[in-house]
Formats: sequence, structure tokens, C-alpha cells
Amino acid sequence: MLIILSKIRHVCNKRQELLISVDYLDKPLKPINKQFAHKNEIIQPHTSTLYTPTSHTHKPSLIPIQSTHTGPPILHRAFSIFHFSFDMKLLITQRSHTKQTFPLLWSNSCCSHPLWSNTHERGGPIGLDDLTMYSMPFALKRRMREELNTEMELNDFQFLTRFMYLAKAGKSFAEYEMDYIYISISKEKSENLLNLVPNSDEVENFKFVDKNELQKIIFDLKFTPWSLYLLHHFIFDWWDKLGTPQWDNTHTKKIYYADDITNFKI
Repeated sequence: MLIILSKIRHVCNKRQELLISVDYLDKPLKPINKQFAHKNEIIQPHTSTLYTPTSHTHKPSLIPIQSTHTGPPILHRAFSIFHFSFDMKLLITQRSHTKQTFPLLWSNSCCSHPLWSNTHERGGPIGLDDLTMYSMPFALKRRMREELNTEMELNDFQFLTRFMYLAKAGKSFAEYEMDYIYISISKEKSENLLNLVPNSDEVENFKFVDKNELQKIIFDLKFTPWSLYLLHHFIFDWWDKLGTPQWDNTHTKKIYYADDITNFKI
């Protein structure tokens, strides 16, 4: 009974966290309750030009915004981590059955949000400014510990790019996020990381997979829309260059606008 009550308290506390709402250029606006931010009630997606990952010439500061959503969900800042072993196998995780959005779906290694209430995670006045980029690893480090019981250093994370997306989770909830994409590469080979003990409130299961294996099982397992999108448009193409001098870091200055990816398929 105490264990059940503890799990209920954990879920309730997580849903009361304060996230960072942002505009379409990633400028922070105000704190927003996590539960409210993910409500899927009335939404009018922006009508600015839709940029795909192949559109490498746009300037986010020049995007014309003609309208905004008139109700929840609220666009907020988030992050997605792709954590690799030293032998470049990717850690994929199955979301806990207690998750409010996309329970039991497989996804990238760790997904969450920087918190407004944690001042060292709040960031600066605009997206990608020095203070924001300094503060984001604190949130990444916290969530790697909370979800995966894995201790990381702040400089273990490498920023890749940002993308904005909407993914509806049934009729009641949705993910509407300005997502910061990071990788981290462990100093251990995958065979030495199989004793990982994730937090069962966050993670149901996990696997370390190489690129070829993931390209096969991605059709057999159910994945979250954002992880499918990121794998298809970014990670599979970049996999062999990540963490090497061949990595093209021009992507770090861009925001990719994916719009509604609820039903995205590879």
C-alpha cells in the first residue's frame, strides 16, 4: 500500500511542475502548469511557413506568425536525449504505463522539460542564448538521474538542434513542444550498461540497439511520434558522424518546424 501511495504521489507531483512556455521563436513567456500545458482542448496551429528538415535556408527570426493557438495545449520548452554507448549503440526506452501521454510506447533515451521553478534551468531571455545553453544541461542531468538512475556530467551532453512539433495523445492530452535535441556518449560499451536500473515510474523497459537493428525493429515496436520523426529526419543520417569532427554543427542555429506529427510514419 505504501508503495502504491508513493507512486501516486510521484505522478501527482510531476503533473504540478511548472514548465517554460515559449513563442514560435523560442522566446520564454511565462511559467505554465505541466498538466495544463498538455491539455488538448482548442488549438489553432500557427499558419506561418511550414519548414521541413530539408529546408536549410530559413531564418527563424523572419518567420511570419499570423495566428496562435487559442487554448491548450501550450507551446513549451522540452528536450530529447539520445544516449549512446561507447560502441555507438543507442539506448531506447519504453515509457512507463503510468505516463499521461503515450504510455508503453518506445522512444529515445530520455525526454522531459526544463523547469521554471528551478532557476538554474530557466535559461535566458531568448532561445539559444548563452544563459539558456548553459542552463539546459542541468535539466538533462537531473532527468537522466531521475529516469535512468544514471549520473552524468554537465559537459557530457552535445546539443544538436531544435524542432517544434505537435503530437496528440488521444482526445485529452498532447505534446506541443519546442524540443532541444541532445546526444550523450557513454565511456562504457553497451555490454557494460545492461545492469541499468531505470525508475519504474518513468521507464517500463529498455534496450541498447545499433543502427541496423533499430532500422528493423522500428517497424515492429510502437514508437512515440517525435522519436520516429527525429530518427527518420536526423539521427539515422547523422549516426555515424555524431561525436566526431565530421559532425556538421550548422544545424545548431536552426529551428525545424514539423507541425502536427501525431500520425507520422516511416
